[in-house]
Amino acid sequence: MGYVLVRYDRMRNVYVDGEWNGFTNDTLRVGNGIHDFDLGEPDNVAPRSWRKVVKATHSIQRPLELTFVRDDA
Repeated sequence: MGYVLVRYDRMRNVYVDGEWNGFTNDTLRVGNGIHDFDLGEPDNVAPRSWRKVVKATHSIQRPLELTFVRDDA
């Protein structure tokens, strides 16, 4: 297991491989391996999704950090 912190300027759902996993700005536990992260609908964020490798070396003190920003274009 590894840990991922998905950052966004407000609370949104976080989906890992299409399944709900928690909320933005909370540290999430995710299995090791390659995963797709997104915030679901509305898809007004950039990037639309992240594909990242999660490793056991990502600890709760040093999680993998992914940042989404608003994209209302």
